[in-house]
Amino acid sequence: MQTPDAFYNEIYKQFHAPPYAGKNFNALRDILTDLSWIMNRSQYVVFCQNAEKILIKAKENALQGFLEILEAVGREWSQPVQQGEAWDRPAVPFHSILQVQALCASCFPCKVPVIGSV
Repeated sequence: MQTPDAFYNEIYKQFHAPPYAGKNFNALRDILTDLSWIMNRSQYVVFCQNAEKILIKAKENALQGFLEILEAVGREWSQPVQQGEAWDRPAVPFHSILQVQALCASCFPCKVPVIGSV
């Protein structure tokens, strides 16, 4: 997931995204806030191993952009949708876990809350 193309291919593969999913952050946010094609919608967890390597061959702020998308998507899923429509839903947990190598944690390219080391 070091290049943008590999990043989107892997994310969309893991979430079984439809083939029309675009390879940009706006499309990624749209896909991650929909997920209507996934049958079990009680909770979502995004787990990225070796997160220090995500998008390292992309623009300098690409990883920060991805983290901002994850934060926005988590906020959106945390709110129930109650409009009297077929797409109404309760609040749904959406968690993001980024694992970095212990030696790389101090050089992670952007500031994220550190909960602890495992």
